[in-house]
Amino acid sequence: MKYLFEQSSTPLKQLKDNRLSGVLFVFDRINKNGRIYPRSEALAAFNSLKRQLDSKAKIVGTLDHPSEQDSDKLTNASHVLEAVSWDEQNKCVRGIVRLLPTRAGNDALALVKSGIPVGISTRGTGNLSRKGTVLEVSNWKIETFDLVSNPSSNEYMSLCESAKNSDMGYDSWLEEKLLESMLTQKGVSEADIQRILG
Repeated sequence: MKYLFEQSSTPLKQLKDNRLSGVLFVFDRINKNGRIYPRSEALAAFNSLKRQLDSKAKIVGTLDHPSEQDSDKLTNASHVLEAVSWDEQNKCVRGIVRLLPTRAGNDALALVKSGIPVGISTRGTGNLSRKGTVLEVSNWKIETFDLVSNPSSNEYMSLCESAKNSDMGYDSWLEEKLLESMLTQKGVSEADIQRILG
């Protein structure tokens, strides 16, 4: 089992209350690290994340990857994962993180507000097997997501617009934003829409 770090590739976007949205990880595509995550591995990771979020578990990440000896510490905590959604068409998993009012969270917010692209990177474990020139990942287990400057998938995160209706509950607002994001993509199916609303 090898420790794996994989970064996404488009800027995260800002949502209400210092939330960022964007691509968390990609599958069935070769990334800058020469690795490929099969759809089955990505789906298993996505389902695990969904179960954790549904059980109100807190998936906290850091600004930059921590050193191995600091991986269990919260001294550099910058954000918490709040939502994930499956995007079959674009072969990726999207998500929303909320920046924490910590030193690292405030630093991340200052970077984003200054126009510095912030990427997101998975931190976890898995096995690698060579398939020609590509390393295929198996038994992938995601521990968390960290904010980074140089993502392997060229995906970054940025601050997203605020919700216009301040009376709207956060859950309803989040559903609306995820649905809006899906509808802007070509070829979104009715099943995709029902999955977000359901």
